[in-house]
Amino acid sequence: MARQKYGIKNRYEIRLADEKAYLFVEYLLSTGETIEWIVKELIDTAIKVYDCDSNGLRTHYSQNWRMVIESMQELRLTMKGEKPNYDNALRWLSNYLAPTLKKIWIMDQTFGKNELMSRIQQAELKEKDQEELAKLTTTIKELLIQEETQTTTSSSVTVTQEEVEQLLAQFLFN
Repeated sequence: MARQKYGIKNRYEIRLADEKAYLFVEYLLSTGETIEWIVKELIDTAIKVYDCDSNGLRTHYSQNWRMVIESMQELRLTMKGEKPNYDNALRWLSNYLAPTLKKIWIMDQTFGKNELMSRIQQAELKEKDQEELAKLTTTIKELLIQEETQTTTSSSVTVTQEEVEQLLAQFLFN
């Protein structure tokens, strides 16, 4: 009803880890219920909505919420995960991390410390992050130089910058 009247879209996100994830999969496989039904039940169990009286005290379980849960039979789940990429990392940084980093930076400036940069320098990148950085920072020209150097090293011939640029032009325009 809210979607039709106000254009409101609900997003429910459920993350399960360790034992809860195991129990979820076990329940899914043993009952034969649809994943949509199980997720609906998880949401209903996790979120309790009550009606309140004029004093703000809970009176009873909300019938409106019950209607929302019951209408979730149309629930469509998307489980297609997005591979992390540079743009997603920047969006996450802007939306979630940047305010905290700014606060620490201001505190560093105020107290004459350098906590933020020292922690960034101490941070260890995961292998997948290092691979992504290598991909992002390696240009086609560098790849061609590297490939051509490897090819010509075995035959003891030196590749000139002009030859690399010609190879690049051929690669891009042929």
